[in-house]
Amino acid sequence: MASTTPIQTTDWSKCALCQEHSIEKLTSPTAGSYQIIAENISQFCELNCMPVQIDISRLNSGNGIEVTFHEQNAQWHKSCSLKFSTSKLDRVKKRKSAEFDDKATTSKRIFTRSSTEEANTHMPEDSTHPTCFFCSKPGTKTEKLHEVSTFQVDFRVRKCAQKLQDENLLAKLSAGPDLIALEAKYHAGCLTTLYNRAVRIPQESDSSSEQMCKGVALAELISYIEEKRQDEDVKVFKLADLTKLYSERLQQLGVTVPSRVNSTHLKDRIVMHLPGMKAFKEGRDVFMAYEDDIGAVLRQGYQTDRDEQSVMITQIANTIRVDIFAQKSTFTGSFDQASQVESVTSITSQYACQRVKYQGSDKQQMPQSTSAHHCSTIHVQLHQTTSKRV
Repeated sequence: MASTTPIQTTDWSKCALCQEHSIEKLTSPTAGSYQIIAENISQFCELNCMPVQIDISRLNSGNGIEVTFHEQNAQWHKSCSLKFSTSKLDRVKKRKSAEFDDKATTSKRIFTRSSTEEANTHMPEDSTHPTCFFCSKPGTKTEKLHEVSTFQVDFRVRKCAQKLQDENLLAKLSAGPDLIALEAKYHAGCLTTLYNRAVRIPQESDSSSEQMCKGVALAELISYIEEKRQDEDVKVFKLADLTKLYSERLQQLGVTVPSRVNSTHLKDRIVMHLPGMKAFKEGRDVFMAYEDDIGAVLRQGYQTDRDEQSVMITQIANTIRVDIFAQKSTFTGSFDQASQVESVTSITSQYACQRVKYQGSDKQQMPQSTSAHHCSTIHVQLHQTTSKRV
């Protein structure tokens, strides 16, 4: 997607790699990403196999590419950074090494007519040769491979895969955010065959108004997911809850909803419009989360609640202790009937009653009379404990 003529200066408000405007959002890399991309760019340049035509001098202000990235707070598209990934670099190194070995063996090999024909008919299909995304076969002289370069192709392929419920194709599509980032290549005939297969599938019997309402409900559901993620920092969504929201919205729009909405079909539609989202099955439930948020979710799950409970209990104990010792009382030689209740501080009494109510709620709402009896009993026990300390 880069221009044919290398750009001499860098506009750091754009993608530092392609310098083009795109509907794809810019990402702010970490320090480790700066180091990896800077080293890989230098090695790609040394191998003379730059995946994108870049004048690397514009990325270096004099102190090195990595330092320049830090100084300029460089940003880039995720699809652009994937072209300079370490796996891509290893592939290029392997291909270069294989080419060097082939040249070395070819120079020493004596060619005959039979060996030449054998080489032409049995071309090795190793991992260094690109293959078609659909049929997994390499290109030939008659069927050349084409590279996906537009998001329209990506969207239509995902739509066809979802309509055909092709599990193999859906699994391949889930490996990356889009076909451009995956550097997918295809035979023109394979792509046409996919489109024709999807056309043969009969359309749903829904009317045009119902289809429009379903599209509106899906668009609102996707907006809900994005807003929850950005505004309320919600990382994980339960598919059952999303299906319920979708069903309720369809009813509000006047669409007759079956007793049970196909949640799997809804999940595929969500993933088709939010490629960065993944589905994870846990027992009978399915949870959905963005691939970028998995680390944060795992970190939250790693933090145990026992530490917080212990700190909270210690703070409550300190508060009650300070309140008890702060209470001043004098002994006049006898105890009146209210002395037991008055000897217990208000904070201690409130905490004890709250604990009784909490335990009562766990036991199917303890009757109020029983709760009051327990509170009075705790008052007496606290008084006896306080009297012993005095």
